[in-house]
Amino acid sequence: MKQEVDSVEEVYAGTTARVRSNGVLISGCQTDQTSADATTPKGVSYGALSNAIQAILTEHGTVTNKELVLKARKMLSKQGYTQQPGLYCSDEHASVAFIC
Repeated sequence: MKQEVDSVEEVYAGTTARVRSNGVLISGCQTDQTSADATTPKGVSYGALSNAIQAILTEHGTVTNKELVLKARKMLSKQGYTQQPGLYCSDEHASVAFIC
């Protein structure tokens, strides 16, 4: 795959698309933290953030990317986790509905 570094053309999985910084990244924690995993009494493991996202969407339905991250931070804190999920995107995309 060839990609021009100085262009707005980006390559994803062998396909080419013209995009402008339209990505949204929700991280499990800040760069100086570790994302927690949890295990149920039955031995089922899951990511703490993944579980929080599922719970938030079940309770609230549609939320923006920013609302999701803020609610996840609050929920994880109440559950005793110290990780602080992060949202990396343009201001415009912060107020767009989370897509899962």
